[in-house]
Amino acid sequence: MKAAVFALAALAALTGCKEETLSKGRIAPEIAVLDPSGAAVRLADAKGKAVLVSFWFTGCGPCAAELPVLDAFVRTHGAENVAILPINMIDTDDVLRATFRRLEVENLPQLRDSVRITTRRYAVTGAPANFLIDPDGVLVERIDGPLTKASLEAKLLPLARKKAL
Repeated sequence: MKAAVFALAALAALTGCKEETLSKGRIAPEIAVLDPSGAAVRLADAKGKAVLVSFWFTGCGPCAAELPVLDAFVRTHGAENVAILPINMIDTDDVLRATFRRLEVENLPQLRDSVRITTRRYAVTGAPANFLIDPDGVLVERIDGPLTKASLEAKLLPLARKKAL
């Protein structure tokens, strides 16, 4: 656990701890989250793809309803041109694994913002909070509330068709 916290602190240092301005049409703030193995995951890893960053926690009913929808979207449309990054804001790795297992989520990464760096950067105060980012890393839209299959197809698929500059 200490190694994971150290890795996250190092990632935060590398990506900068300054507060970035979060507004439509600007480069989206970098994320600083860990996967269950303690590996750092960055938004820059998805460069060239349309990205959905989705903040959630297990005590949120709409979040629990949204996760299987996000999972089905990846299963149906693949991950070649789209990256969905569900970021848990509160729960432990054990709770996160159990939730994914209970909801039968198999196609999404299990990401945690254990020290809430990314949650603060994205000014998230409630969940679910979703951010659409184009292949160039530009924030296109913030959507507070759960996404449906139809809204994902209407909003994320067109971004996936856009090629990075």
